[in-house]
Order: sequence, then C-alpha cells, then structure tokens
Amino acid sequence: MSALQLEQQLERAFDSAIKRNSFSKVNLLKRADHICVFGLGKYFGEAFIQQNVRKRFQVDYLCDNNEGRLAELKQDDRFQDLHIISPNELKKLKNTVVIFMLGDPRTAIEQIKELVGIENCISYNDLVLDDIMGSDKELNDYTASKAELFTVFDLLADDLSREIYTNIFCLRVAPDLANTTYEAMCTLPQYFPQDIIQLTQDECFVDCGAYIGDTLEIFSNLTDAKFKKYYAFELDENNFAELLKKGELIQANSKNGAKVICYPYGVWKEDTMISYGTMASADSYSVYNPREVKTARMIKLDSLLRHEKVSFIKMDIEGSELEALKGAQTIIKEQRPKMAICVYHKIEDLWKIPLFLHKINPEYKIYIRHHAKFWVSETVCYAIP
Repeated sequence: MSALQLEQQLERAFDSAIKRNSFSKVNLLKRADHICVFGLGKYFGEAFIQQNVRKRFQVDYLCDNNEGRLAELKQDDRFQDLHIISPNELKKLKNTVVIFMLGDPRTAIEQIKELVGIENCISYNDLVLDDIMGSDKELNDYTASKAELFTVFDLLADDLSREIYTNIFCLRVAPDLANTTYEAMCTLPQYFPQDIIQLTQDECFVDCGAYIGDTLEIFSNLTDAKFKKYYAFELDENNFAELLKKGELIQANSKNGAKVICYPYGVWKEDTMISYGTMASADSYSVYNPREVKTARMIKLDSLLRHEKVSFIKMDIEGSELEALKGAQTIIKEQRPKMAICVYHKIEDLWKIPLFLHKINPEYKIYIRHHAKFWVSETVCYAIP
C-alpha cells in the first residue's frame, strides 16, 4: 500500500476507535450484553479462578469446541452460576464479546469471528495488558492525541515502519480495518533486526528489563561474544539470580575481555524506591500492577552511566519505558546511542515514545518493528543515529 493509503487506513481506524471508545479493550466489555470466555483447557484451568476472571471481567458464559469439557464443567460446582455453551449456542447470543483464554488463539479467533465479529474477539493476554496498565485518560485525551499519532507516521524512516505502525494501531483498536496480522509482521530476533541494527565489537549495551538474560544471550551470539560492556538491570530478585548466572557464564566465555555488569534495580526517571506487582505471568512485573506487591530500588540511567560510553539502550520494562527515558535524556542527547524501546504496553506509547526520542535527538531515524506472532506484545520502536 502507498503511504497515502496507509494514512487513510490510520485515519479510519482512529475515527472508529473514537466512535467505539476502543483504545482500551476493557471498554469493549462495558457495552456488551454478554461476556464469554472461549477456550476451557489448560490455560483456563490455571488462570480463570486464580486471576478472578469471572468477577474481574463480568463473565457470564463459557464456550469450547470440546463437548466432553463442556459436560465436565457443567458438573463442577465452581461454575454452576455460568452458562456453559457450544459455539452453535454462542452464535445465537447478541452483542457478545468473546475472551480467548488460549496460549495461541489464532485458529479459534478465525472460527469465532464469523459468529460475533472480529471487533468483538479479544485475546485474554491483550485484555489483561490493557486492564493492568489501565489509564486515567478520557476519550477527549485520545482525541487530542490524533495530531501526535499522525506526526509519528510522517516521522517514520521507511515504508515497512509505516505499514507496521498503521496495522498495529488497527489491530489494537479497530481490528476489522487491519489488512495484515501480527504473525505476518513478526520478525526475529527481537531488538536486532538486520535491516536496522548493525552491531560492532565495541558495543556498550544497556539492557533495561534484562529478565533472566535472554537478550544478553542473543546479543552475545550475534557479536560472537565480542563486545565491550553489557549493563543489565532486573528488579525482581528471582529473575536477577538467573540473570547473574547467565552474565557470569557469558563474561567467562567472552573472546575480548567483555564485561557483564548486572544490577538488581529497576530503571526510572529518578533514583528512588518503588512498589511493583506481578503481571499475568508469574515472572513478569510492573509498577502499574498492584497485585502481590513488592518494593525495589529504581535508578536513573543518567546518574549511574552518564560517564560511560553507551552505544545501545534496550527497554522492555512493563509500561515504565517513558519514565525511564526521562532519566536517560543526557545520555541520549550527548551520546546518541542506538535505541530499542518497547511501545506495546500502553496504546499511547506507540506515538508518545517515538515523539519523545525525536524531541531529544531530532536526527534519529525512527523505525517500528513487531516481534510476536499472535498478540499485541513485542512491538518495538528503534531510533538510529
């Protein structure tokens, strides 16, 4: 599609989102007559009761293709107040939103969208993300953001970025207007797309949200274990223990004396202590989630690394990216590192973060890529000097 056609598609999606108030998937539930969970297997068994899905999202129907599973749940006292139905019964319901509790919901969505419409099909993971991240924004706030959305479209450095940007926005707020899928847009490895990122043996990499060292391992493989320094930040103590082991191993196997420095801290706009809670998966955490709250130290990158020669900053920190970038403005402005910043946790991050990076360094070339096959997660903004 041409840039003009993509811009028109983006315009239609924005207008649809304003009309339906679909910037958060939680809002779609509020105007539905029925909320149905589809997929009653392992994922459902692990999460439905533990995460209080029934009350949290006002679920009144359960549905599955497996007749035996339906019969089993009808005999389970825990679900006696829910309607347990087949897909044939589902299609008789009016104004119904379906939540897919499946690890990979693609096949089920293809089936059920014919019954309720694609705009009423929601992956549970996507819904939880919107619910946890929340937003105090009113519809008028999004209306006021329209100019920013289109400013970023114009800033993007290549046609592929414009296509991905437009369709990610569509898939999140107006899926009936998308002309591709997450799977079709997905490229790997994340953070290192070969058409954008060129690595050298002198990299000083800053990994914010290092988890257990998964990005560290990919980075080490891509550089043939030849780099200068790798700073890894992970606030959760259990994840940090695994990260530390991985860091020690990779440093020991380095071919040019590379250093891996791990910190048990989060990254923020200031040096402080902060509370955080678990996300839907038990090994992922966010300052925006009040569930199972812990406390952790947060640091400002400009405080710790201002005098280090930073060449690359990666952030995947569960919605805290913009606040963390505020604490790295000096490094970004003076050192102009390559940037790979996740922009999927909050819908507004899709345009707010590129604009923030462009404001700090107008010479950055801005790209958007997506790195997950079947849901909203892992959309990344790249800024290249």
